[in-house]
Amino acid sequence: MDSKRVKDFYNVGNEPLFLSPNLYHWIGRPDLSNDQIHQIIDKNFNSSRSGIPRNDDSGAMYSWLAFHMMGLYS
Repeated sequence: MDSKRVKDFYNVGNEPLFLSPNLYHWIGRPDLSNDQIHQIIDKNFNSSRSGIPRNDDSGAMYSWLAFHMMGLYS
């Protein structure tokens, strides 16, 4: 699947979609999951006051970010 298409439909601020970038693991392509996750982090997160997309619902966004940056969520 073209990574540009995935970027157009994926919204990290929509919590039910949190694990969508990891679906590449199921087809044996964890490298594509890694590429998608890094693109999402680079595009949506930063160290400013508004550096997290949407509402952080009790730490869900920060947890998603932390686990993926540590490489623990597969």
